[in-house]
Amino acid sequence: MKRKILIIGAGGIGSFLIATLDKVGLYNITVADPDIIEKKNIPYQNFSEDEIGMLKVSAVNNYASVKTITKYPILTAKQMKGYDLVVCCVDNLSVRRTLYNTSIKWLDLRAQGRNAALVSHNADPKMYDMLLAGEEGSFSCQGDSW
Repeated sequence: MKRKILIIGAGGIGSFLIATLDKVGLYNITVADPDIIEKKNIPYQNFSEDEIGMLKVSAVNNYASVKTITKYPILTAKQMKGYDLVVCCVDNLSVRRTLYNTSIKWLDLRAQGRNAALVSHNADPKMYDMLLAGEEGSFSCQGDSW
């Protein structure tokens, strides 16, 4: 039986993670991302210039067999229920705060330049204030600041 995974964000981290998990063949992958592919995304996301202007969730089906896609943002814990694992790949502290305050199994993946962080539902909740501090987009995978 395949495990159900929700990947929030199909950008710099998510677009490569989706392709990798799909190759393993053990998961039913749901992807949520309301963003459209822009030219600035091409150097560091798993998309081509031919896909500029497409929804990221639609374009991932060009290279991965995603079970479900949604162009709507994930904003509530209710939207995260029913999955064996939720993987946060977005630069959105509101989504992270919601995720960290659930009983759901989750991973929060972050990257900026050559730095990366992985936080899981097994992290010490005493660390959450520090992990959720900072400006919106902290540990952004956007290439603007490299």
